[in-house]
Amino acid sequence: MINPTGHLGVIGVYTADDPGAYNERAKKGEYILPFGQLWEKGMTVGTGQTPVKKNSSQCSET
Repeated sequence: MINPTGHLGVIGVYTADDPGAYNERAKKGEYILPFGQLWEKGMTVGTGQTPVKKNSSQCSET
């Protein structure tokens, strides 16, 4: 749940497909967002990618 004029942040590692996902869209890396509701409530959506190489190299050094 997000309050009106709130922010939705989607941060993580992108995978193009997931054969073990729960439905056909998710298997293709597609997820549904209700854009009409986002606009009606004045929400902000932002995305970013986890710095995988940076984090994985730090883990291997310890």
